[in-house]
Amino acid sequence: MKLTLDLGDQELGDAVSVGRVLVSEDRWLAVHESSEEGRIIGAARVRKGTKESFEIPLLAPTMQGVYFVVIHEDDGDSFFDYQKDAALISDGHVVMTRFVAGYYEE
Repeated sequence: MKLTLDLGDQELGDAVSVGRVLVSEDRWLAVHESSEEGRIIGAARVRKGTKESFEIPLLAPTMQGVYFVVIHEDDGDSFFDYQKDAALISDGHVVMTRFVAGYYEE
C-alpha cells in the first residue's frame, strides 16, 4: 500500500489545503475535529495516483484547534459514508495526519 499525504498547518477557513497526496487505490480524505474519532466536517475523493495542490471543502469552517485528515477506504459509489468508507488501518493504526488551524498552544 503506497500512501503519501503532505499537508501543513492551516489558516482558519472553509477548506483544507493539501499539498500532495499519493494513493495506490481510490480513497477519501476526511477532515475530523480534534481526534480521528471526532466529527467529520469535510471529505474529498482522491483517485488512484498522485494529486498536487487541492482543497478539501468543509461543511463548517475551522476554528482554532487541532484537526486530523484521515484516509478512508472508498467503496466505489462516489459518495462518502463514514460507516461504509471506513478509516484506513495500517499496522494497527488509523492512517492520518494532524494539523493545527489558526493559532493553537498545547
